[in-house]
Amino acid sequence: MRVYEKPMIKVNAELENGKVVLNTEGVFSTLAKPIISRINRIF
Repeated sequence: MRVYEKPMIKVNAELENGKVVLNTEGVFSTLAKPIISRINRIF
């Protein structure tokens, strides 16, 4: 499910083993990867 969408970045949420996992697509996805990884560790 897409939870955020702008022309340069898209954030998707998925359920894996009962946990919400975020992943990114787009030009800025490599910049957002460390932040998304930290959020995924919290949740």
